[in-house]
Amino acid sequence: DITGYYHRYEDIIDFNATTLSGFRNLTGAASVGAEAAVTWQVAPNWRLTGTYAYNDVEVFSSGADVEGDTSPHNVTVRSELDITPTLEFNAALYYRDQRPDDSTIDTNMVRLDLGATWRPAPELELAIWGQNLLDAEHFESSDPLFDSSRSEVPRSVYVQLTFRH
Repeated sequence: DITGYYHRYEDIIDFNATTLSGFRNLTGAASVGAEAAVTWQVAPNWRLTGTYAYNDVEVFSSGADVEGDTSPHNVTVRSELDITPTLEFNAALYYRDQRPDDSTIDTNMVRLDLGATWRPAPELELAIWGQNLLDAEHFESSDPLFDSSRSEVPRSVYVQLTFRH
């Protein structure tokens, strides 16, 4: 699956965080990119999926440096393995490239999630997942208005019990 896109935006309204002078009308912006996904059925019980996304954002005559707000390169590789009819194991590896606008913040990320799901009965499911297993935390976003406002996603493990009747 391959998709390309081009979006053009006109009359964008933005808050001027530099001077705190309020809202202003930016001229416009454009984003161009492509996404590709491939799935390989390795065996009847094992599927691998890979995705790649490229995104380039450009702001026209804005007077504000919002160019590069997104990571240009994003890659995901997922594995879904049915070990038995009632037990499955899943893994996902994510890569996000450095955002061009964040030279002082490391927005580059490699994340690994692992999970196992057991279905001892048709109405009962027990799952355990570990997320962001490679690092104690990773940068997710920041607010341009408040430099100290950073969103960090911590390493986490959770257990889920589902009962369907």
